[in-house]
Amino acid sequence: MAAKTRIPTLLLSLGLSIGVLWSLAAASQKPPVAILMAEPITATAPESPHALRVMVVRAEARRAGISADMALAVSMTENWGGDSLAVSRVGAIGVMQVMPNFWGQSFRSECGNAPLTSLRRNACVGVRVLAYYKQRFGSWDLALRAYNGSLRYKVSGDRYVSLVMGRLILAD
Repeated sequence: MAAKTRIPTLLLSLGLSIGVLWSLAAASQKPPVAILMAEPITATAPESPHALRVMVVRAEARRAGISADMALAVSMTENWGGDSLAVSRVGAIGVMQVMPNFWGQSFRSECGNAPLTSLRRNACVGVRVLAYYKQRFGSWDLALRAYNGSLRYKVSGDRYVSLVMGRLILAD
């Protein structure tokens, strides 16, 4: 039974769906298990969940055209442990703590249809929300406040911006 649960868990940790796996298998004309066990995947797989989060958030930030360090600092502030399944007391989900009621259906063409608990989709949506606020407000200070929902709250907004900026150093 344990072997049956490993593949779905591995797929989730890599941000893949069964459909993506089958597509990769069809394109390479290899069985799905060969795709999962292929040398390039295991050779480049991060050694820890934190390393996987760093890799995915940075890649999504580059795709969205924003600072990878800033995106990672936001992720580390929102969810220090990098738990893709984390749900906050207000309902925000994942490593970027995306609010599903506001952003759950957004960026489908860029980020796909996986649940927000998928590391890749959560990072993709969260980074694009951050990029949206950066473009809308023009400064990181206001973009971070908007991302946190503290545009109108000076003290909590100041605290959040300070936390993110402090983690910029850790993002290196």
